[in-house]
Amino acid sequence: MKHVATGIFLLLGSLGKAEASPPNVLLFILDDYGAVSAESYQDIFRTNRTAPTPHITGICQKGIRFTKVWSNPTCSPTRANLLTGRYSFRTGVGRPCSLGQNEIGADEPTLPRLIEKSGQSYKLANVGKWHLGQSNDKGGRLAPNFMGWDYFSGVLSGGLPNYYSWPNTINGETVYTSTYATTKNIDDVLGYLGKNGGNQPYFAWIAFNAPHTPLHLPPGNLHSYQLLSGTNRDIRNNPVPYYESMVEATDTEIGRLLDSLPDQNRDGLPDNTLVIVMGDNGTQNSAVRTLMPAPFERASGKGTLYEHGVRVPLCIAGDGVVSPGRDVESPVNITDLYQTILEYTKSTSFRPDSEFAFDSVSLVPYLKNSEAKPQRPWVFTEQFNADSNGSASGGILPSGAAIGDLQHRFIRYDDEREECFDIIVDPLETSNLLNSGTHEAKLKCSKLRATMLDLVCSDSKSAWSEWCE
Repeated sequence: MKHVATGIFLLLGSLGKAEASPPNVLLFILDDYGAVSAESYQDIFRTNRTAPTPHITGICQKGIRFTKVWSNPTCSPTRANLLTGRYSFRTGVGRPCSLGQNEIGADEPTLPRLIEKSGQSYKLANVGKWHLGQSNDKGGRLAPNFMGWDYFSGVLSGGLPNYYSWPNTINGETVYTSTYATTKNIDDVLGYLGKNGGNQPYFAWIAFNAPHTPLHLPPGNLHSYQLLSGTNRDIRNNPVPYYESMVEATDTEIGRLLDSLPDQNRDGLPDNTLVIVMGDNGTQNSAVRTLMPAPFERASGKGTLYEHGVRVPLCIAGDGVVSPGRDVESPVNITDLYQTILEYTKSTSFRPDSEFAFDSVSLVPYLKNSEAKPQRPWVFTEQFNADSNGSASGGILPSGAAIGDLQHRFIRYDDEREECFDIIVDPLETSNLLNSGTHEAKLKCSKLRATMLDLVCSDSKSAWSEWCE
């Protein structure tokens, strides 16, 4: 296995906190990693099993664990929301991107573009899975760089054909590599951060492909599932341990990065750095139904608008986080990380509010005040295919939108079917309150419906314009 030279690690490790101002941001994104799959959330879901993730769990224990977090049901929309601070009905990215379809707009006010405008000389690295479109020069291979990143290394499409042999694109040049993908991601982050003496502040967006399919057996030194054979037959018949081995391997590589960065406090967190770990959408359905105890094995995961299709882990630790080791139970949307990172890097004033509508709410009040009031009363999610007019249209996955608070969640589909559930008394979402609920419950659902329609109809270019007529 090829790793970055030890000299880079020593160079990074020699830096003191004084040289690391303005603050750094490390963002880890795991693919198809719902909250139900996370060891750090096992006490909430009482799952049958989870992969051991000491480093991810450590981040949650040393920081803040957000327990009511929604993403989008699939990967590209979540990434677009996070990158722009705007919901999918505004960006047009409502489904996984393919060349020329559902791609992010070229003029979007992305995080790296605004951080670069702040003039603080941030290193801006995006490593791993891009999956936000390829429409620009060099056949799209420079798309991440065009959207504001100084450095990109990873795969431009949505998945890898093989984690041991895959097309790695570095700043527009694509070469096949045989280095295990998750390991290569961390190698390249460390290599880039170590350049120029490592004296600049950095924002590193590290979007692993793992544990997205194809399921496989990672290198043996990265996981503890040593009895697995790794044969295609065994993977088909017994997929969950392979999913878990990929999660553990990712955690091991996260630990390698954290161990290679300066840590004067010796608390397992890099100096002067905000560390964020999250999932991009719910866990694959087959894994959800194995992980969940009876009767939850019928829960729906990735690709659905139900709770386990969009409920993801989110933990934030490090510099500026007060009273670590606590939970925040208030509603949070992954979109909120946009404003959080802008505020943390002192780049908020460069947001073009007059040109774009933003949906992101800063989480900094939670980080700095253990008594902070809820920053938003509800969360929202959606998925759709955009036709040539930008309107939502049906596809393989159901098009629709959902809104929820801490107890109720309302779903409306593009064919105007509607559902509403009390997820406290009905966590499987089997009893539609619109049919069988009390008057009080129906009233709460009606209020959520009105809030959602007000939201999606507030934009003249909304993908849900047909709902607003």
